[in-house]
Amino acid sequence: MVEKVPGKIRQWSETLPLLLAGALLALRALYLFTHAVDSDEPQNLHVVYGWWKGDLPYLGQFDNHTPLLHWLFLPFAALVGENANVVVLARLALVPLSFGSVGLFYLLCRRLYDRRTALWSVAITLALADWSLKSIEFRPDILWMFLWFAALLVLVKPDGRCGPVSFFLAGLLLGASAAASVKTVFLVPALAAGWGGAWLLSAEFRVRYSWSKILCCALLAGVGLAVVPAMVAGYFAWRGALDEMRFCVFAINKDPLFTARSWLFLVGLPVGFAATAWLIRPGGLRPAYRGAAFLTAAAYTLAIVGFGPYESLAKQTFLPAYPLLIAAACHFWLSLRPWRDAQICVGGSTVCAALAVAMLWESPPFRNGTGEQRELLKSVLDHTKPGDLVMDLKGETIFRKRPVYLAYVGITTRAMESGRLAAPPTGQLRGTAFATERTTGFPQEMRAFLRKNYLSTVGGDLRVAGKRLKPSWEAGRWIERTRVEIPGQYVIAAKGHVLSERLISEPGEQVFDLPTGGKSQVLFWKTAWRSGLRPTED
Repeated sequence: MVEKVPGKIRQWSETLPLLLAGALLALRALYLFTHAVDSDEPQNLHVVYGWWKGDLPYLGQFDNHTPLLHWLFLPFAALVGENANVVVLARLALVPLSFGSVGLFYLLCRRLYDRRTALWSVAITLALADWSLKSIEFRPDILWMFLWFAALLVLVKPDGRCGPVSFFLAGLLLGASAAASVKTVFLVPALAAGWGGAWLLSAEFRVRYSWSKILCCALLAGVGLAVVPAMVAGYFAWRGALDEMRFCVFAINKDPLFTARSWLFLVGLPVGFAATAWLIRPGGLRPAYRGAAFLTAAAYTLAIVGFGPYESLAKQTFLPAYPLLIAAACHFWLSLRPWRDAQICVGGSTVCAALAVAMLWESPPFRNGTGEQRELLKSVLDHTKPGDLVMDLKGETIFRKRPVYLAYVGITTRAMESGRLAAPPTGQLRGTAFATERTTGFPQEMRAFLRKNYLSTVGGDLRVAGKRLKPSWEAGRWIERTRVEIPGQYVIAAKGHVLSERLISEPGEQVFDLPTGGKSQVLFWKTAWRSGLRPTED
């Protein structure tokens, strides 16, 4: 065990991680404004703003998340409106959850371990880029993690009594977490495995939880678990969108249960069980809860790695597991031998420093990581109207409706590539004058269509429907024959000046008389020209 040495050196082994955690929290606050925007953030905000404008999730727009966070942020959309800084503002609005999760984790660690272990666990978790950066982004995983830690706090009562009411409340919180993220379907079995494994290994757990009490607690937890999902399902059934919700959230994730990664679960679970036995070995309720929490995190991680869809291996999937695994590792390290407090300070600060340097390398804190997204939104707000359609990958233009239903997220693109889903036809863009400049991520046919039928514009944020006209001499006149796929009102311009206008009512081949001679000209969407957009030069 850790050597107990009174005095100032002893105080530093608790003061130092507190100072490190404070500094890392300050860095985390800075990252709210500078950390690069992940594509999931505008996608989630697109759903929020679409719902606010009347497009019900799943029915009016595709979304592969459960809806609780989006519903909670409807007042945010009404308050903020269409603002180019919306991503940063949404991160700030999520601070009570993103930073509150740190507080919940500390309280949970204090119940499971001593104060010093809890402080070092928090400091190291904050220094880990995969946790600290992902947990400030605007995504449902933050609400999901917050509710998960709250549920564990309800269940972990080493000095009190955790009865049926506590299990009902924990089930209620877990049900709310399921309404925040479908990944709860992995968390709940992992929780059962964690508590079940601790019951097998801990005499105190077996005394406290008889078979009749286990049945009662499980029943009440199940009832609590069903409440929020039943309300969500009932609402979307009432709105006629339950089948669409089932498709977007569940059916689209149909991957084989067993994968090439499944052996990791089979190999890792016995190791996790052995580590749990080591945590429980001192006896008593606190070690029993300690083992239960660790085995829950380990079982969840192994289940995701072994059986989850490929997309579930994203960093944010492990947000609720990283802190608990780090806490168990800190406890193991501090219990390994009778460390001197100075050695603890050196070892802990070295780990924090190494992880913090890696985080600073991955995401330099003074880089303008939100600027590109802000410029795109500014361009959208300056040059499009609320009724305009804008073609993007999965909602990065946030405030404008997309012309196609499916978003090009990982699960849909994989399904399109495998043939399980049909790619949206290019014909659905015929009422769409605007698209994002970047075409990477679109299927090949859609990417080719965008490049052929839309022109890049000065500023590089948007493409606009149009064609480059390079006239040729034919039958005594300068003409251009080209196929125009996007019907609408266009201007024909050269060198920054409008030469004429042209209404194209149907897609198809068009013939343009160009009396100015063989000079290169452009066919360009009229309202985009009027808004100040200009095509780039060849």
